[in-house]
Amino acid sequence: MNYTSRPYSGKKDYMAMRKLLQAAYAINGPLVYATTGGIDWWRALRDNPKDWSFLRLWWDEKDELGGFAWLGSGHVDLFSHPTRRRVEADMLAWAEQQRREQPAGEDGRRPWRAWALTSDSSRQTLLGRNGYARAADAFACFSYPLEGEVAPTVLPEGFKIRPVAVKDEWKARVELHRQAFDPSRFTAAKYRAARGGPSYRADLDLVVAAPDGTLAAFCILWYDEANRVGEFEPVGCAPQYRQMGLTRALLLEGLRRMRRLGGRFGHVFAKVDEEPAVHLYQSAGFKEVDRVLAWEKEL
Repeated sequence: MNYTSRPYSGKKDYMAMRKLLQAAYAINGPLVYATTGGIDWWRALRDNPKDWSFLRLWWDEKDELGGFAWLGSGHVDLFSHPTRRRVEADMLAWAEQQRREQPAGEDGRRPWRAWALTSDSSRQTLLGRNGYARAADAFACFSYPLEGEVAPTVLPEGFKIRPVAVKDEWKARVELHRQAFDPSRFTAAKYRAARGGPSYRADLDLVVAAPDGTLAAFCILWYDEANRVGEFEPVGCAPQYRQMGLTRALLLEGLRRMRRLGGRFGHVFAKVDEEPAVHLYQSAGFKEVDRVLAWEKEL
């Protein structure tokens, strides 16, 4: 089958991308590179909301989306329909060419990365054939089955979990994110963009409020109704409230809310060398099901 590619051209394309990710999860889940909510969050974090030049889509002869490439800083994320993996070779070649057309670093080098699940032999073969080698970086993919009851939520006295309040609280929510991930480039505009994502639900944008009303911890749970799964992204806590069990309580409350919606699984990703995050997810009952491995080459 032949494919043609073109730049991203609007909302119709975004819906096609979401449909592809949902199809991939239905076939391979939870062994996927992102959920629909995952790309909603990635898109919200872009500095220029009007710039879509980082994205290109590949269509087959029946005008069905075969895959799309999402350029990042020094890397590319490749997404393809599980029955159309052959298109990834063209996607990878396009991404490399985009980087070659950009200035080299101060040292004259152009290091470039792509990603492959440990279970994805097809992607790993493609990368190896094109001169990539394993790098040290990796993300752990965690999953929580919602077949039974979720463990009870325990909070210190006076602390409460609730959704983010109306606009009056948005500024405090943004500041909390910036404190949790300092240094951070998160802004009010990016938070508004996240709230405008197709997978966003206000009832799953949760915070922990301290007894005096101060926001102490937060998480967003992105729910995919088609596959009845949810992804936590991001999860964070203000430095002065850490080691109190607040983020663990948020995870459990999010899982409980998703179970009431009919959810089957909760998912979360973490860099394997970020021990506090890995320990947090494991303590809440998440199990590692795969890893997304970095592969690197010099262009």
